[in-house]
Amino acid sequence: MTAELPDWMVPPRPSGWEAGDLDHLPQAPRHTELIDGALIFRRSPQRSWHSRLVENLTFALRQSAPAGFETEREMTVRLDKKSRPEPDVLVATAAYDPDRTWYAPEDVALVIEVVSEESADRDRSLKPFKYAQAKIAHFWRIED
Repeated sequence: MTAELPDWMVPPRPSGWEAGDLDHLPQAPRHTELIDGALIFRRSPQRSWHSRLVENLTFALRQSAPAGFETEREMTVRLDKKSRPEPDVLVATAAYDPDRTWYAPEDVALVIEVVSEESADRDRSLKPFKYAQAKIAHFWRIED
């Protein structure tokens, strides 16, 4: 038995998805990431611990960051043509733009990943490597 994929889940090219494609997928679930041309969906409900930690970090960083730094929750970073991960929190030097859907790595000063069971592998190995490759200076990983 072969499961049929909805049309929107089929990549528009044989080489897979590209970073700009995420802005044209209104049917994709919230928090969809792109890693090496593959769509990544959050598979399980978020724990209260994770949600509160992300909320409190976002608030604390917004209150304490110096002028010229913006703190965002769950915004993607366009690392390259095929990768657009969504850190739990980021701090960027780009000015606030209400229509922004992603940040460029050169505008990101800090990314924070709060590890959950379903994302542990990516948060511990793949994402730190990808952020470092993109020359993002600071990466925090928070474990329960």
